[in-house]
Amino acid sequence: RTGSPRAAVNALDRADAIAVRTGDVVAKAVIALARSIVDPEREAGQGLELDVPLHGWRRVFESTMTQS
Repeated sequence: RTGSPRAAVNALDRADAIAVRTGDVVAKAVIALARSIVDPEREAGQGLELDVPLHGWRRVFESTMTQS
């Protein structure tokens, strides 16, 4: 929402690095979903490691991106 998709992607990359170190697969999946919304060129399923629907999280991230 700050108008800097690059800054958002950088923050998500840092969060992903932490999730990798801790082995948190739920965090990795949520981060991957958030990144797919911030970075439309990234496929929505890329990096998701859970076999569960993340529709609720998608709504949260999309809603956040459209609020002012």
